Amino acid sequence: MSQPTDSLDTPAPVGPPAAAPDSQPPVRRRGGRCLWIGCGVLLALFVACLGALYYLAMHTSGPLRLMSSGLRAGGNFTIEGLEGSLARGFSLTRLAFRDEDGRESVVEGLTVRWNGPFDRWLHERFILEEVTLERAVLRSQSFSSAARVARQGAGDGAPDTGSSDPFEEGPGGEPAKPRHFELRKLLVRDLTIYPPADGAEPVSVGLFELTGLRVTDDEVVLENVTLESELLDLDYVPAQSVQLEGSTFDFSARIRALARPGLLPGLRRELDLSWDTGMMGGHPVHHLESCAGAIEAVTFPTGRTVSRLHSLTTEEWIDPALAWLPPRFTLEAVEPEGEERVDVRSGEFYIGPTRFAVPPQTLEPAVPTLRAEATVGGLSVEAFFETDESAWFPRLHLVSEPQLGEDDLLARLLHGRAYSELDAAEAETVADWRERISGAPAEE
Repeated sequence: MSQPTDSLDTPAPVGPPAAAPDSQPPVRRRGGRCLWIGCGVLLALFVACLGALYYLAMHTSGPLRLMSSGLRAGGNFTIEGLEGSLARGFSLTRLAFRDEDGRESVVEGLTVRWNGPFDRWLHERFILEEVTLERAVLRSQSFSSAARVARQGAGDGAPDTGSSDPFEEGPGGEPAKPRHFELRKLLVRDLTIYPPADGAEPVSVGLFELTGLRVTDDEVVLENVTLESELLDLDYVPAQSVQLEGSTFDFSARIRALARPGLLPGLRRELDLSWDTGMMGGHPVHHLESCAGAIEAVTFPTGRTVSRLHSLTTEEWIDPALAWLPPRFTLEAVEPEGEERVDVRSGEFYIGPTRFAVPPQTLEPAVPTLRAEATVGGLSVEAFFETDESAWFPRLHLVSEPQLGEDDLLARLLHGRAYSELDAAEAETVADWRERISGAPAEE
């Protein structure tokens, strides 16, 4: 009997043939795509919320109003009409603050505008586009009280976060960031400032205007400045070339000031001042003149400073009681770059008709004594300008050889005779000089 085979004995399948395992269609997994879409939506919402919060914090007046409410809580501040944002600046109608004695300072019509935050962050510069002030009455006592209240509002226990100065120097002494500051427009009208001393006359400023100030690591540029007040005028004139020690310097700006009696203690007449400034080779250069050219100081690009007095008679400008320098004082001195000393080149001054010559010498910080010498009628005299901590100005000390008493020495210098030979008027001039030598203005 033959064996059955599979091909003959296996029944034929019923229905469509089964597909091979490798030919089955892929299964679509929809859950993974939905997850990624959901994460993207959540991220977009998060970014949108951050953007909304940033806009609310930087471009609305809410944060400013919140800060102002904290100041009002101290009871010393009144703020009206505050509008603006942290991003671009603010304006207010009226700001007032009082000190403990009830003295009030008032600021009205203040507007401050600055460049946007992205410009500050990306270009590392700060630009005040506009600062205007219509009226202000400021008392220094109120300022100190306001600063104290502001510190209390911040909390005495707040951690010290260091300086917020964007131009703060880094560890190596170099600026932490490239320095760039601009003040494009400053306009102040009707400003009254009360000095700290009780009963002192206030200082009134009718107009102060400044435009186009730019300060960087390489230059200082100023387009215009104007100040009009009862005691001080200030204006800007086009840059001028100045001859200094055989070289011509082209400065970028000249500022002129005129101080009137009452601005400074003992000022007897209008006092002029001019200041030339510029940048040369990345270094600042300054030239200062005052008292109709009798005072001059120059700072060269190397950092060396040269100071000169040209036959200066101080009692022509200030009260004789404050005029500690002898008449017709001439002096030339140099302060080398980076050194704490002054090299005196030459000089002279007069006590009466007697001329004192100032020889070349070096003034060190430890012993800043200026020496001069004279000869009168066979008498050798040395003059020393000595400093101490009790006086604003150096004191003049006279020594003679052979040694004479103070009255006799002054009589020889002023009149060429002994004190006993002087008449009453001449003796009075000796007394005036004796008081002048011993009574240099002391610090109060």
